[in-house]
Amino acid sequence: MLFVLAFLPILLLIVLSLLRNVSEAVFVVFAVTTGLFFFWARDWLSTPVRW
Repeated sequence: MLFVLAFLPILLLIVLSLLRNVSEAVFVVFAVTTGLFFFWARDWLSTPVRW
């Protein structure tokens, strides 16, 4: 599943660039990539810092 999600921003950028505006595709892919970052890093972000 994570392998497919890794290529999702790239595929989404290609498809949206062909169907819509390139600048609109960049903004949408940026939002998707930001969401995927917080999805993957949710365990890392929720652990407390131990010095």
